[in-house]
Amino acid sequence: MPTTETSKTNDPENQAGQPEMNEKQAPVPSKANLKVTSSKTTPSVSPANAKKNGASSKKRPLDPQELNNMIQNKITQLENESLIEDEEEKELAKAVKKASKEIKDTINSRDDQMEKFDMIQQRYMELFQDMKRLELDHVKLKKRNEQLQKEKDAARSDLSKANLMKHKFENICRELQKENKRIKEESKRLAASEQQKREELSSKFENTIWEIKSKMEEDTDEKKKRAEDNEALKDKFRSFLEQYELREKHFKSVVRSKDLELQLYEAKLQQQKQLTEQEMIKINSLKEQVETFTKTETELRKQLNVYVDKFKQVEETLNKSNELFLTFRKEMEQAF
Repeated sequence: MPTTETSKTNDPENQAGQPEMNEKQAPVPSKANLKVTSSKTTPSVSPANAKKNGASSKKRPLDPQELNNMIQNKITQLENESLIEDEEEKELAKAVKKASKEIKDTINSRDDQMEKFDMIQQRYMELFQDMKRLELDHVKLKKRNEQLQKEKDAARSDLSKANLMKHKFENICRELQKENKRIKEESKRLAASEQQKREELSSKFENTIWEIKSKMEEDTDEKKKRAEDNEALKDKFRSFLEQYELREKHFKSVVRSKDLELQLYEAKLQQQKQLTEQEMIKINSLKEQVETFTKTETELRKQLNVYVDKFKQVEETLNKSNELFLTFRKEMEQAF
């Protein structure tokens, strides 16, 4: 029988060990599993069945032609109800039709009704084994889907953290640029102010010397006193120059300190730029991973939906097959 046909049996001997199957989680077999299996081991017959078979063999058997017609009518009814629209469903229908034809040929090739019953029971056991394999495949697919969902959530969390770190670095860079601009403007303002003071001092000094010379030329009697005043003025001027030099050195040290701070800020800015570039590389990588995970998830969801739809169709077919089997069994019991 094709592996695409699975059902829940109502047989008391098989119902105790058969777990219920979740309709939403059942996978659909691949095309490779649609091949008809005809060489599997025949299940063992219980002593109760052996006695039953021995007792039924003494009763009058059904007419082989009537039994054959009844089975063929049921199979034809199942084939007519399995209308398939897309290509995959057509292939499934072909496989079912092929399996049905094989069952017909096998049943027609045997004259003993019990052999026919054993053959149907064997097919049913093969069908149950195929259903178990489908359940295992579905569990594997479900675990894989859950793992991909966890990886996707982790990638989204990393991406959010990277974006937050990127915004933080951008704010730091903007603050450093503002501070750098403020330091440059302050340095220019201080340099212009000192230059203006220097020019004013030089002009004042020249005017003072000119006035001293003029007075010395006009009043020769006061030359000595003026000379002393001049020396005192020179001393004051030297003191002023020394103070000016000290102030100039202090200004240079301040400018140098600001330059060092500016270099430090530039180095930090360069470091932040490198960190930002590294984070952008990580962000791009995470985005690619998220896109890959999203595509994989979409494909798996589509595949899972296809499996679910096909399993519903297969389950309907198997339920009908199960009803046929039970009807056939009841008819045989009534006949025997």
